[in-house]
Amino acid sequence: MKHRTLMIVLKARSFLSRRQKEREKCGTIARSTSYDLSQRSHGNTWWRGGLMRLLALPWQVAALVGLVTVSLASAPQRPYSRQEKAYYADAATVQFVRPGLTITINSASVGPDGTITTIYTLTDPSGLPLDAAGVTTPGAISLSYIAAVIPNNQEDYTAYTTRAATGTVIASTQQPGADSGGTTTSLASGQYQYTFHTKAPSGFDPTATHTIGIMDHET
Repeated sequence: MKHRTLMIVLKARSFLSRRQKEREKCGTIARSTSYDLSQRSHGNTWWRGGLMRLLALPWQVAALVGLVTVSLASAPQRPYSRQEKAYYADAATVQFVRPGLTITINSASVGPDGTITTIYTLTDPSGLPLDAAGVTTPGAISLSYIAAVIPNNQEDYTAYTTRAATGTVIASTQQPGADSGGTTTSLASGQYQYTFHTKAPSGFDPTATHTIGIMDHET
C-alpha cells in the first residue's frame, strides 16, 4: 500500500513538473514573440504610421465629401443667373427688392363712345403688390399701353394707337406705337386703371377682336 501511494505521489510530481516546464516554455516563447514584435514596432514605425494613415484616408475623404454635401444642400439657391444684375446683389437686398415685374391685365373694355380702358395689377415675382410710383415699394415703374383690333374676316391687326414717322421714301406716315396722354388711376394696392387718350374710331365694330397690351420700361 505504501509503495502504491509513493508511486502515485511521484507520478503527480512528475506531471506537475512537466506542466511547469511547459508553462515556462510558453512564457519564453511569448516573451520572445513580444520582444520581436516590439523590435519590429520600433524598427518599422514609419510603416505602421503609413498604414494607419492609409487606412484613415478613406474615412477622411468620406467625411470631407459629407461636409461638402451638407454645405451644398444647406446653401440657399439663388434664383437669378450670372447674366442678371440681381445675382451680384446682397442677399438681404434681393430679399427686400426681389427684382422682377409681373403685369396682369384683369379686364379691358371699349365704351360705346370708343373710350378704351383697362384694369391691371403690378406685382413682384412672389406676388407682392407694387407701387408704380416707387413710394411704398422700391423703384418707380414706367409703362406703355397699346390697343389694336383684328377686323372680322381678317387676320392682321389694325393699330388704334399710332405714332407719326418720317423717312426718305415716305415723307410722313402713321406707325403702330404706344398711347400717350392717357390717365392712370390707382384702385387698390398694386392695382390700376388706365384710360387711353386714343379712342376707337366712330362706327367701330364691337364684335371684332380687340387687344390691349402693356409694356414695362426700365427706369
